[in-house]
Amino acid sequence: MATQNLKLSFENDLRKKLAQKVSAHIPEERTLLKNFKYFDVNDTGKISQQDFVRAVQKIGVILPNPNDYVSVFSFYDVEGVGYIDYREFTASLFGTQSVIAKQINLQANPPQSTNQGFETVSKEVVRKFRSQVLQRGPSGLLNFARHLKMNADRRTGNLSARDFVAAIKDLRFDLSIGDIERLFEVYDTDGDGRATFEDIVYTVRGSVDNTRKNLLTQLFDILDRSKSSLISVDSVRARFDGGRHPDVIAGRRSAEEVIAEFMQLLDGYQQFKDIRDYTLTFEEFIDFYTFITIHIEDNTTFVNQLNGTFKMGEVVRSALQQQQPLISSPPRSQVNEKFSPQSQAWSPPQGGNSDEKRSVGGGRLLELLISRLRALIAGRGPRGLLGLERQLRVLDLNCDNLLEASELRKALKDFRLELTENEFATLFTSFDTQRKGLFDYISFFSALLGSFSSARREVVAQLAEKLDPHGSGSIAISDLKNNFSPRLHPDVKSGRRSEESVLLEFIESIDQFLALKVGTVTALSRDQLEDFLSYFSAVVLDDKLFETIFSTTFRLISENPRRQVYAGIAGGRKDFNPRAGYLQDFHRGIYSGGSVAQNAPFGTSDGKVDYSTAMRPKTTESRQGGLNVPAGIATWSGALEQPRGVQKAVVSITSSK
Repeated sequence: MATQNLKLSFENDLRKKLAQKVSAHIPEERTLLKNFKYFDVNDTGKISQQDFVRAVQKIGVILPNPNDYVSVFSFYDVEGVGYIDYREFTASLFGTQSVIAKQINLQANPPQSTNQGFETVSKEVVRKFRSQVLQRGPSGLLNFARHLKMNADRRTGNLSARDFVAAIKDLRFDLSIGDIERLFEVYDTDGDGRATFEDIVYTVRGSVDNTRKNLLTQLFDILDRSKSSLISVDSVRARFDGGRHPDVIAGRRSAEEVIAEFMQLLDGYQQFKDIRDYTLTFEEFIDFYTFITIHIEDNTTFVNQLNGTFKMGEVVRSALQQQQPLISSPPRSQVNEKFSPQSQAWSPPQGGNSDEKRSVGGGRLLELLISRLRALIAGRGPRGLLGLERQLRVLDLNCDNLLEASELRKALKDFRLELTENEFATLFTSFDTQRKGLFDYISFFSALLGSFSSARREVVAQLAEKLDPHGSGSIAISDLKNNFSPRLHPDVKSGRRSEESVLLEFIESIDQFLALKVGTVTALSRDQLEDFLSYFSAVVLDDKLFETIFSTTFRLISENPRRQVYAGIAGGRKDFNPRAGYLQDFHRGIYSGGSVAQNAPFGTSDGKVDYSTAMRPKTTESRQGGLNVPAGIATWSGALEQPRGVQKAVVSITSSK
């Protein structure tokens, strides 16, 4: 009887806590399932006693006696196997009329008119889609998840079929509209025309292999020296060694490229999961590494990569010998301490007045420092700049656009931007605009992005005119994505990058920019478009390359022949006028001035011209070399001989006068 009362009290308390947590758009049963799935790392549909207790405590159900949790769990674990089916638990909690109960009943008793052909086709579409996701490498699933979240309803996380089709088309998956709609029907399990983005993402991800989970558990234990079940993101970054990645050892990539990719993936996962405290739980760490290694099919390759990049053998050996904690991860209750790193505070150099110190940070020295930082970030593309700005904004707890020196140090260190003490002093004092020992990162980013040159501004204007032909001042984000053609990118044509990587960089940059600067909108103003392209402009250091990239990828060349570019012409190709070309070739005097002789096609000569032919033999004088007289000058010194008829005519005319 006591156990029955405890069960009823527990269920009533659980329903009340769920009612407090959900909104009108999210059913209570879906919220409960989401909490259970959070702890179901392998996606088995079952949950152990320990994870069951953690899940209900996360919801807010706190029992006075810890042993009561065991009693409650044993009531549902009828067979005593140590785990329960949380879908069945949710169905029993909310009754037979709940959505989850109907789903379980439908699966147990499928209708007799099941279309086997449809199921076969659907399985093939799912297999084809998942294969395309895995082919995009470490960022494939994560980029898909983040883009799906951007298209979902912000309050409920739901996607309609139309939203799903738009997301798949934006990412340029090789699927027809019919295949995409059939794919959505697979994910829409209850047939209500909606599906949550998390359900879709984790269905594509699948379960975690036990071998990989065991290895990741060992790595988490190594990093979690404080045994708080939390590890800091900084500890993960600090232990990652890109130089020992298999691709680096094989010479396929550089260590810098591997490190930059890993940092972007780690930042992208935090954005996808809305992690703002720079810590990862065990489940989040397993989830993150599953996202970025799902494309690795061979467990041997996975083990070698993890052991190499995190030096697990060396870390374990060092920890056993020294018996010292590596990196302590404070619990979430101490999150604020991580936003204000307890590193040694920086103070401006001593000596001189404030004006003199400020002059050190300005002028040519600051310009060189900004150029160096821009060059370091250029290899990470526009996403690197957007990620750095996001990092600075997250550290700005007061939202006053100002940072302390320790916070700035942390942001630069996280992005592997190493500065000397003098360089840091120059940077900090130059952007301490209020002279209060606070760094104005908005002014810093304005200097880092720089301004458009006239050539780049003309390209941006042409792009705006193409995307906004009616001059409404509004540019649809869908038009911006759909008009981008990655196969025409210079790096794709030269073979340095794949078409997929260029496309994902562009799409992800748009998503990052919207999340950072604009919010959830469907269109950009022309000023916002220019602001977005400034992140690309900052990492493309050559004006001509910037013009080529956007002229080709957005097909601005074919629509404006006057701006066509080809090798050897710096200002673009000129229109050819046949008549003007003829006059320039055969009547150069019209264009360049001078006499006809000076502009003769084959030149002129002062030497004697020999006009003799076989029908007109050379004279004795010409055979002897003749007189050295220029052509056109008379050489006959005697009287001119005239024909008799002509002479008589002259005489008669003279006499008649």
